[in-house]
Amino acid sequence: MIEVIKKGLETSVQDYPGRVGFLNQGFPPSGPMDSWSFRLANLLVSNNPNEGALECQFMGPSLKFESEHVIAICGADMQPKVDGQSIPLWESILVKAGQVLELNFCLNGARTYIAFSGGIDIPSWLNSKSTFHKAGVGGVDGHAIQEGQKISLGLAWLGLVWLGLALAWPWPWLWPRLGPGLAPAPWSQVAPWSHMASWSQVAPWSQVAPWPQVAPNL
Repeated sequence: MIEVIKKGLETSVQDYPGRVGFLNQGFPPSGPMDSWSFRLANLLVSNNPNEGALECQFMGPSLKFESEHVIAICGADMQPKVDGQSIPLWESILVKAGQVLELNFCLNGARTYIAFSGGIDIPSWLNSKSTFHKAGVGGVDGHAIQEGQKISLGLAWLGLVWLGLALAWPWPWLWPRLGPGLAPAPWSQVAPWSHMASWSQVAPWSQVAPWPQVAPNL
């Protein structure tokens, strides 16, 4: 769960590809303006790329986390910080319970996307979580998020496990801390070809004798 401390200029829940197939009833697709950045943010937290996330326009929100989650921020640079410390874009970031994520004005671009491991736990409306402001449907109460609101997030365990594996792989002394069954296997088990003796075993034809030399008088 997250609590909205500052709402930003206009921050709303969107999903991809949005509310498709209902234009004849007056409901446009909605969805993210920058679908590439949106989907990449979801992938970085081990979500389905279509999962709901926050779209922030020009100026981002401040959000307080009530539980531990992995997040990813993609798109325009809104100078994101966690508890006052700058964090990078385009990466998986672990935010702990009680910490505050802050986004400011855009340094470039227009829209930033915040994805949360487990996604945003709100009901779909006409097969989509996307916010459509004019009709007041989708998203959180049908509109952009407001200060004081609390937004439910999905189960975060998959994103946390993925981040743990990514961090621990280069340092074997961390593997036992991941718990049984989660420690990465030796490279030779993942890629059995990595311990083959030589190229000639893989490609016997590589031992073919060299081509005969051309006679100098030809």
